[in-house]
Amino acid sequence: EIFDTIKEHNPSISLGTVYKTLDTLVEVGLAKKVQTVNDVFRFDGKTHHHSHLYCTKTNKIIDFEDDELHDLIENYFRKKQLSNFKIQDFQVQITGELI
Repeated sequence: EIFDTIKEHNPSISLGTVYKTLDTLVEVGLAKKVQTVNDVFRFDGKTHHHSHLYCTKTNKIIDFEDDELHDLIENYFRKKQLSNFKIQDFQVQITGELI
């Protein structure tokens, strides 16, 4: 989608340039990579903690924001006191079908 939109305004842009730019945005923390169950990567401009609902029928990814879920997972791992491992981030993707 991004490539098609940019191509309308800049016909000479290459797909590789768009991917390199997106990867740079991920590296500097302005975007995140989201992997689907089909090993397809998408890019997400929302970098704050949130989960995703992934529809296997439509391949649509829906942002799902729930502080209670985030706190539950964070507290669970805090109680586990994983030795020799510091959690920096976690992602939750719930897979199903839109009805």
